[in-house]
Amino acid sequence: MCKSCKIMTPPKNPKVLLLTNVISPYRIPVFNHLAKKTDILFVFLCEMLREWKLKVYLSKIKFAYVVLKGIQVFFRKKEFTLHLNRGFLRLLIKEKPDVIVSTGYTYIESILGLIYAKLKNKKFILWSGTTLNSSESKNLIVCKIKRAIITRCDSFLAYGSEAADYLIRYGADKDKIVISRNAIEVENFSVESKKYVVDKESLKERYNLPMLNILFCGRLVPCKNLLSLINAFSLLDCKQCGLIIIGDGYKKDEYFNYCSSNNIKNVFFKGHQDFEELVKYYLISDIFVLPSNREIWGLVVNEAMACGLPVICSNKAGAAKDLIKDGVNGYTFNPDDVNELKDKLATLLNDGDKRKKMGQNSLRIIKDCTPEKYAEDLLKAIDLANCNI
Repeated sequence: MCKSCKIMTPPKNPKVLLLTNVISPYRIPVFNHLAKKTDILFVFLCEMLREWKLKVYLSKIKFAYVVLKGIQVFFRKKEFTLHLNRGFLRLLIKEKPDVIVSTGYTYIESILGLIYAKLKNKKFILWSGTTLNSSESKNLIVCKIKRAIITRCDSFLAYGSEAADYLIRYGADKDKIVISRNAIEVENFSVESKKYVVDKESLKERYNLPMLNILFCGRLVPCKNLLSLINAFSLLDCKQCGLIIIGDGYKKDEYFNYCSSNNIKNVFFKGHQDFEELVKYYLISDIFVLPSNREIWGLVVNEAMACGLPVICSNKAGAAKDLIKDGVNGYTFNPDDVNELKDKLATLLNDGDKRKKMGQNSLRIIKDCTPEKYAEDLLKAIDLANCNI
């Protein structure tokens, strides 16, 4: 029994139900580790989104899960998906969890889970990466609803310092927050990229790329702010430099036409790439840039660092504060300032020794940011909730 537990001892092995929106490949290792450590059932509102190969990733799952039947409605302007599912309350009644963990509070099921927890004297944990930049609202009613939900949670897992600040802004007790960092399988990217080191120059020739390359990886949608990166690239005085763009999205044709109509050369649109090809592009690139004007985290920053790249990251990305050490492994910048981005690109493009040193520092900083560490931090949040009885 912990020091803060005054009334009763919490269950030694609490039954946990974790609610999230989709089976995401990068979360599977985290969930697998959680399943080894505790009695947990994962509940998904949708089986799979985007362009991931479902069968490949499902074969890696080593945890119990259910997918609720329903439909998803995507609001393009808001970059938001509304999940309309059924059967969640019936599942709660059947499973009788001691702890409910939700990765968001905008799901209808999340609200139902919180109500259930309060009625049944169970624990409710919010696992959140939302930042003030990614989801600040001026609507007083919306703000009151957020505060009403957040102040009723028993503990929190915040992935990133910015996410913790957001929770505190809406009434969370800072002593109930476990701060972690969003994670990928660092070793997979590091090991896989090293396989192609000796082929780096031949890969550039095969892909018809110039000597130096800047890499962007992400969805081609407005919040990624790709036009600012394209414009900054166009201002560089570097004929032997290319901009590689990995990813797809409904703005792809617009960006491609923009480059053509403005005669911006050496911009290479490579579309979506699976893991095996993606690591090759990380390897043959010299700088990674995330220019987003709104980004909850930015796992591509983790990937780039795991492949030994210096990173220039928007200060509006959740990952910036926790992963980017200015002048050490990269730079942060104001995504609204194209000239600032251009200057920082030029600084790195003109200094190979600095790029190499920063890339080494990226590897050092990211090495402990693993799915296992991430899972252990959630278990800390569960213990913290159970101690608040």
